[in-house]
Amino acid sequence: ADERLSGPITDNDTYGWDMTPELITAAVERAVETAGDADAVVVTGAGCRTTPIIVELERMVGRPVIGADSATFWAVAAAAGLRLRRGSLGRLTDCSVS
Repeated sequence: ADERLSGPITDNDTYGWDMTPELITAAVERAVETAGDADAVVVTGAGCRTTPIIVELERMVGRPVIGADSATFWAVAAAAGLRLRRGSLGRLTDCSVS
């Protein structure tokens, strides 16, 4: 499905489910351009690995970026009682679970 966020560079026949960091970055940039006053950017999808680039994405767009993979790691760590290093998953690690 084309949500019109990543533009014409996301050809599923070429990339399938393997979203490269460059494609994810372009999609996040486009989302911010499209919804400029949004408080955060949420990146969903099993093929979007944001964890390695989450800090840079947040720096680039100046707001929290929550990736499905990063949120999963954060939730699992919280459920297991593990404390993550502040900032290791972007601003998400500034949040606590009640």
